[in-house]
Amino acid sequence: MEKNETTMKILIFDDEIVITTQLDRQLRNLGYDVIGSAADGAEAVKIAREKMPDLALLDIVMPGTDGIAAARTIWSELRIPVIFITAHADDIYLQRVKTVEPLAYIIKPFQEDDLKIALKLAAYKIEAEKKLHASQEKSRIMMANTSDMISQHAKDGTFLAVSPSSLPLTGYKEEMLLNQSLFDLVYERDLNDVRKFFNEITKQHSPRTVEYRFFTKRGDYQWVESTGNVILDVKANPSGEYLLTTRDISVRKQSEQMKLNEQVSLTEQNLTLQQKQIVADDIIEQLKLEKLKITEKMQININTIILPIIKKLKIVTTSMARLHVDMLEESLLQLTAPYLSNNSKLMLNLTPKEIEVCDLLAAGNDSLNISSVLNMSVRTVHTHRNNIRKKLGIQNQEINLETHLKTMLVRKAVESSVAS
Repeated sequence: MEKNETTMKILIFDDEIVITTQLDRQLRNLGYDVIGSAADGAEAVKIAREKMPDLALLDIVMPGTDGIAAARTIWSELRIPVIFITAHADDIYLQRVKTVEPLAYIIKPFQEDDLKIALKLAAYKIEAEKKLHASQEKSRIMMANTSDMISQHAKDGTFLAVSPSSLPLTGYKEEMLLNQSLFDLVYERDLNDVRKFFNEITKQHSPRTVEYRFFTKRGDYQWVESTGNVILDVKANPSGEYLLTTRDISVRKQSEQMKLNEQVSLTEQNLTLQQKQIVADDIIEQLKLEKLKITEKMQININTIILPIIKKLKIVTTSMARLHVDMLEESLLQLTAPYLSNNSKLMLNLTPKEIEVCDLLAAGNDSLNISSVLNMSVRTVHTHRNNIRKKLGIQNQEINLETHLKTMLVRKAVESSVAS
């Protein structure tokens, strides 16, 4: 007697005692466990409910409830697979048998090898069915216990299946989403992204992710993220169906929007600071310009008004008074020194007449022209030129006075340009 690694429990249902005895002996020889037999369909159903076998062997034609009716009840109610053993092989019986989905169909008379092959195939199908059921149950539990919505879709986006988590996520119950198209529930501006997502997973056969706004039963749009892939058939070709996992990302989107608002606010603040800095720079430039104007006006007043008076006081006053005048001149120079450029400080030492000579020299006039303009002798002009060279610190140097004066004017112009 063969001994199966996992012995199946089998029930025999046949109204012929000879067939029942033959089956019992052959099954035991093959290592199976025969746990009972019945002679009519009603009794077969009753025993199956009580003993819950792994497999039922049924004759089609039986007294009362026939084998096909009994098999339909046993399979639909108890999920016990069946094998039909019958002498009838005509189309009428075969069409009825197909509706019960039997594991095998053995024609009488049969040999032990026929039974053996049929049972081996049945055992394989039963094991495959168990694995499939376990896988489906595992998927069902996962779908029921995940907060993400798991959904199956047709190519046009129609919901073919959806997990119970659709209710808290979207407000829709499972049955409300079935036969609806996902595309009809996507915010219009995001629809192209979702269609592109479906096209990419169809072509690439690899997971992709897309973010979009989903129209909920509450009447608002909620940000979600779907990760999905196309379901392949047995030949690894796209089946035209898709599996998606969808989660709520509204909190993340709110956080991203807050960060974006902060960046915009900082940018606006920086622009405001830059604008304020530009205004401050303009004010500083205006102040520099005003300072320059005041300095130039003070220089002119000192040269044309105050210094000539001091010079005259030195001539008409006593030696003691002249001392005080010199002190007054020195104090005046010290007070004005911080506000004047180097060139301006040097020019303060010149008399009004010497300043006139400087202006004419800088304009390109020679001594003869200057004497004519200022109504003085050429010798007097030369005296003024020597005094000017001395006061400017270029006495006894091979420096052209006219060129030096022009250079001073250029520097002054540059200073004025920088200040403005």
